[in-house]
Order: sequence, then structure tokens, then C-alpha cells
Amino acid sequence: MKHCPVCGAARLVVRLAARGDKKLLALDGGDGALLGYVIEDRYRLDEVIGKGGFGAVYRAQHTRIPMEVAVKMMHQAGRSDEASVARFKQEVRAVARIRNPHVIEVFDFGYDERAGYFIVMQLLKGQSLWQRLARGALTITEVHEVLKQTVSALDAAHQAGVIHRDVKSENVFLARDSTTATGWSVKLLDFGLASMRLDVGDPAQLATRGCVFGTAASMAPEVVSGGKIDARTDVYSLGVLLFEILSGKGPFLSDDPNELLRQQLHELPPPPSTVGYGEWVPAAVDSLVLAMLAKDPGQRPASVGEVLQRWLAVQPAASEAWAARFVGGEREPIHPPADAKATPAAPGQTESATVEGMSVGNAAQAFAGPLPRILVIDDDEAMRYLVRAVLQVGGWDCVTVDSAPAAIEYLMQNAWPDGIVADVLMPGVRGLDLLTNIRKIGYTGPVVFCSSLTSKAIRAEILASGAGFVNKSEDIQSLTEELLRLGAPRPGSQKRERI
Repeated sequence: MKHCPVCGAARLVVRLAARGDKKLLALDGGDGALLGYVIEDRYRLDEVIGKGGFGAVYRAQHTRIPMEVAVKMMHQAGRSDEASVARFKQEVRAVARIRNPHVIEVFDFGYDERAGYFIVMQLLKGQSLWQRLARGALTITEVHEVLKQTVSALDAAHQAGVIHRDVKSENVFLARDSTTATGWSVKLLDFGLASMRLDVGDPAQLATRGCVFGTAASMAPEVVSGGKIDARTDVYSLGVLLFEILSGKGPFLSDDPNELLRQQLHELPPPPSTVGYGEWVPAAVDSLVLAMLAKDPGQRPASVGEVLQRWLAVQPAASEAWAARFVGGEREPIHPPADAKATPAAPGQTESATVEGMSVGNAAQAFAGPLPRILVIDDDEAMRYLVRAVLQVGGWDCVTVDSAPAAIEYLMQNAWPDGIVADVLMPGVRGLDLLTNIRKIGYTGPVVFCSSLTSKAIRAEILASGAGFVNKSEDIQSLTEELLRLGAPRPGSQKRERI
């Protein structure tokens, strides 16, 4: 028996863990014992793809139609516990209420004598946000998309009367999606702890008095203290999530779940700009995150929709600060002054921004000889700023455009650039289709695709076409080397003849 961090009284702590703690419950059914078993003559369990305190998730094949699904099953110990079964059923009820592309779909629910209770869900391929963050910082575009799409899912849930109560990076899944600029779409998972507006006496109302359910690292103070739970509870957990994706760490850290609960109740969080790799975070973003993490729900944004609106207001400052962080590579981050704007230039004009007290548009003047010109094609303003800054500090002159048609127009009306850097996916066109069109009009110079996509197939296809590839979030500093490898002239050298 644990003790309440508020009053010291004995308090049962259920499904409560510090981040990364997987030693919650012994698993049954997650060790492969059910592999090959067919549930209700329809779902053949082919592979264990996930384990947790609840039980296991299997990849399964529908035996009657050519469709793969995910089957979630309870561990054996939980099957005889009425509260555990009720929460398992509640997950189905909660998701069934919500209609949103960023919430995982549930297809079926039932009970099998051998497998127990099961939920049949959409099979997702990709990685959790927690797994992605383990590889390093997100780009500012990825930060925006994670927040925007998670807000979309939560807002739909709240409109349906559902409070998620367990928003965290493990429950935000980045499902592969080749139609998006990032290469993924958010799917919000695990509504097993959701609270719902239900009729009095509804059997799905769970008795939780004296119990705490959830993840200590992201639990709102009112959940810890047994207070009222509403949409602002999810705003708090979303604030923890935003803090983590901005800085790489959570606002409160401890291996002891009860110490985390104490911190949630009594300690003020630090600004994300003072934690981890969040030194680039501007003050306006700090203020938004700290407002979301207010102890008093009344001091938080009233809804996730308000969170998104406030984020959109500070996003330009965040985009510039994030882009400037990468200009100096491994050196101290370089922040442009407040009046440095990443505004797109008209075709034929060169953009510049101020970095470290000088215009990066003029930084190449330090190189003797003519300046090679690179055409940058990207629909994302922050990425245009980042790529331009990296190239200009390296000694190249840059022109940027925000669409494939604008790029073709520029090439038709101006002398050939000495190289092209383009996004892999832009609205209405794939990068390789753009490359085909560029080659058709006669341009034969080096082309490097810059993308956050991690697909090995796309990368191989690009390299096979003769173009180069650089990952935006992992090796943006190698962009200049990739251009040189493909034949772009070195700053200060004789440029190729333009026709």
C-alpha cells in the first residue's frame, strides 16, 4: 500500500509508473503462446507486436478477407478483475464515440474462451513519438504537425464527451503516410483510462475512489488529488508532451512514481528553454507551455483548440529560433534578432536574414570569386529559412520558392542555378516527378532532395535517379557536401557556364 503525497493517507496506486517502467504486471498471452491461434474463426494471431501492463497486442490476419489487423488482449490476471475488464470495455466505448482521422479505429470487440477479451483495431505501421524522440530532436515542422494533429484528435474526443487522461508520447503514434510532407500522420492510442460523460447508473462508470490510474510523469494535479476532471486535464498532459518534444525531457523527472506525483502537485515546472536541448525555445513558446502546465486548471487554456490558436500565434518566432539553432552545427546556437524574417523572395530575388550580427545573405562575401547560386524549393517557410541559412553560411547564394510550379517558372525565366535543393513531398507533386519535369526542360545540374522521411525505399529511389538525399532532422549540415559530391561548384571556384 502506497501513501497519498497530498495528505499522507494510505492510498492504492494502480497502473502508476515512472516513464519507461515496464515492470508493471507479469504478462500472459504476450510470450507467443497464442501464435497461430484463430479467434472466432476470423483473426489468426501471427506476431506479438506490443506488450504492456494490460497484456499484449498481436498482428493478426483476417481469415475471410485479405486484411491485417491488430488484436489487443488482456493479460490473464486481469480477466478475473471486474475493474480491469470494465476499463478494457470502456476503451472500446470511448473510441466508438469519436470520429477523427487521428484516432485509431476499432473494428471489433469480443470474448474468446482461450484468448479472453479482445479488441480488433487498425494495424498501424510506423513508430511511437516516444521512439522518434529517442533518435533526436524533431524539426519545427514535425513539432507543429504533432501538436496540430494531436489537438485535432483530442478536440474530437472532447466534443464526444471523452477525456483521454493519458496523453503521452508513447500514446501518440506516427503512422506511415506517404501523402504527407512529414511521411507520417498522428494516431492517438490507448483510451483505456478515458473518462466519459455517461448517464447515471451506466455500468461503464468505474469506481476509482482511493485509486490513481495513469502515468505519473504526465498526470495533471487534479487527477493526483482526486479533483474534477475535464478537457483542461488533457491540456495539462498535452503541455507535458509539448515540453518533451521541444526540449527532449519532461518537466518533472524521477524514477519514483510517487515523487513524480508530489512534483506534479507542489513544484513549478521550469521553462522548456532551460532544459535539455530546448535552449532555442523563444520566450513566447515558454509562456504557452507554462500556461498549459498551471497547477490550477482555471489558469490553463480552456481547451485544446485554444492551445492550437496560441501556438499558431507564436509559431513564426519558434520557426526562426529553431532554424537558427542549426546554422552553427555543433557550436553554440545562433539566434537571429527579432526583426529577422524568413519571408519568401520573388523569383529572381535573393533572400537574406541576419545571423550572429551579419547578414547571411552577405556571409558568402568572405569567399573569393563568384558565388554559386542554389535554388531551394520547399513549401515550408521554416525549412526554407534553415536550408538557406546553412547554404549561405557555407558560401552559396540562394533563391527560394515555395512550390513546384514556381520552381519551373524560375528555371524557364532565369539562367540555370548551380544546384537545386528540393523537398521530397510538396502539395500536389512528388519530388521525383518534379525531378522529371526539371530534366525535361533541360536542366542537368545537381539536385539534392531534403526530407524528414525515413523510408529506405524512397531514399533508394531518389539515389537511383542520380539525385542526392539528405535527412532534414538528422544530417542537414551534410547538405553542402552532398551538393559538392554531385558536381556543384565550390564557393570561390569558377562556376559552370549558364545557358
